[in-house]
Amino acid sequence: MATVNTAPSWRTPHAGFIRVLVGVFTIAAVVVIAMTLAYPGPRPHTVVLTSAGAALVVLNIAAFALPWERLPRRHSFWVALAQLAITILLAGTLYQTNNAIPLLALIPVLWIAFQLDWPHTIAIIVALGIGCVAFWLIAEPMPNRPRVIVAISVFYFVVTSLALLTQANAHALRRSRAIAEEAWRSQQDALASAERNAAVMRAIAHGVDAAVFFAAQDRSSTFANQRAQELGRRMGVSPQDPTWAGHEVYGPDRVTPIPPEEQLLPRALHGDYTTGALQWVGEPGAQHAISVSSLPAVTETGEQVGAVIVAHDITNLVEALRAAESFSATVAHELRTPLTSIVGYLDLLEADDLDETGREFLQRAQQGVTSLSAKLSELLEPFEVAGASPSFAFIDLVELVRRRLNHWRESAATRDIALEGPDGPRHLQVPLDRELAERMIDAVLSNAVKFSASGGRVDVSVDTHEHCARVTIVDHGLGMTREETRHAFERFYRAPTAIRRALPGFGLGLATALSIARAHGGTIRLESTAGAGTTATVEIPLTQVGAAARGSS
Repeated sequence: MATVNTAPSWRTPHAGFIRVLVGVFTIAAVVVIAMTLAYPGPRPHTVVLTSAGAALVVLNIAAFALPWERLPRRHSFWVALAQLAITILLAGTLYQTNNAIPLLALIPVLWIAFQLDWPHTIAIIVALGIGCVAFWLIAEPMPNRPRVIVAISVFYFVVTSLALLTQANAHALRRSRAIAEEAWRSQQDALASAERNAAVMRAIAHGVDAAVFFAAQDRSSTFANQRAQELGRRMGVSPQDPTWAGHEVYGPDRVTPIPPEEQLLPRALHGDYTTGALQWVGEPGAQHAISVSSLPAVTETGEQVGAVIVAHDITNLVEALRAAESFSATVAHELRTPLTSIVGYLDLLEADDLDETGREFLQRAQQGVTSLSAKLSELLEPFEVAGASPSFAFIDLVELVRRRLNHWRESAATRDIALEGPDGPRHLQVPLDRELAERMIDAVLSNAVKFSASGGRVDVSVDTHEHCARVTIVDHGLGMTREETRHAFERFYRAPTAIRRALPGFGLGLATALSIARAHGGTIRLESTAGAGTTATVEIPLTQVGAAARGSS
């Protein structure tokens, strides 16, 4: 709805007020004349009285005939001046029988003081003073002249004081009115601007290829674009349900329902926010993969007014990634069969009596097959790990790390890289799947050695932190930029530095390590600076209950 920026009318209507004022003054003057004529005493001058009556008639005709709506407000000064002149005429001829007639002067004087500005108020006060002098010119000789002079002087002083006080108050009122009108206009402008901004935001929200939902903190208002409404129907969210949780929301396995209190919108309203969480919504067999992010809506003063949910349908992307992973696993498996045959035939050739050249060729072929087999194992490892269920047993993590360091020392020594491990006889029992844990440590160590410069050093330490075992692996090699660090755990991601230096690998090591850590209820963090090395921190819960709970979440 459009906002009309029209200021409210704070002033009394100009034309109507003048006509009412003239009518009131005329009635008062007629009553005074009638009462005076009815009072026994000296008769007034007919000429003066007739002049006053004629002036009243002319004043009324002018008041009701002139188009005051189109005339400036200052022209009403002449109406007040005419009223003042009539008052002086009446006072000069009727003073002997009615001493209260000068009080009629209060009407025009106070009216001008209230309606117009200081110059007009001073002018009407001066006109009143001239009228008091004129009173002596038209009045007959009167008894007790000194007392009358004092009364008229006091009257003039009182009326002048009231006029000045009225003008001061009116001036303050006009200033307040101007401020109020300006504030009202500013409010209307702000309201119009807010409505325009709201219209733009609605257009943007409905135009983006994402579901956008906003809920006020007190749940008094909501907004959902068309895609959010469709998503709500898929999730089974009922508008009447105060929790705004759906009954068709499942975890990454597409089977386990997510309880209402753990769904993103209820969590967001309680201040728990997330980025890029994967949820499957809809009935089994017709589910959609949804990437959901939630964030608080906060004012400039830091007050949270609600929560915003943004969701993208990434079903096609997830299916494409799964197809790519399935293709990679299938190709790797299919290549293993002929590779096994090649290894067998090469072993048979080794038993034959070959000359020196033949044995050299055989050795090179075996090295190539060994390298190809290792690469296929590396390519298949993430898929094997993803399908494995950890078999927990309490294992000495310090001893496990030392053994993996010893395993990698010979390989690191070929590039003059020193591996420094945890010192002392310390032991730390942690619930682990031994095989998976060794793969995890190997993946992180391999990455540290690969990106270390010749003559460098890799430091490994084991300690505890907040109910978790922590393995810290620090290299002083190439390091990564912030953007490279952000993508480091993505499958098949290879940093530009690794590509430029032709470092071997498929970009699966850290992704595999993170998958194993999460299967144990833990995580891996990277801190890196380009040219200054990388710190990888592996954290695993110290209790099997904690590992199982965190792993399932």
